[in-house]
Amino acid sequence: CILYTLLVGKPPFETSCLKDTYSRIKKNNYTIPWHITPTAATLIKKMLHADPAQRPSVAEVQADEFFTSG
Repeated sequence: CILYTLLVGKPPFETSCLKDTYSRIKKNNYTIPWHITPTAATLIKKMLHADPAQRPSVAEVQADEFFTSG
């Protein structure tokens, strides 16, 4: 997720070992650091949903509170 990478500074599933990175991707295993705002964290979770059908559309992302508040 580009948003995660921009806010955190590294990709959500990245590890020092490629095999572990692939494992984390398959398991949808990532953590959101404490300094990420709740609004950003909520959008990241939606965008990284394990089921692609459950992820928001571009229009839904653009309309999200993260982009419309403040």
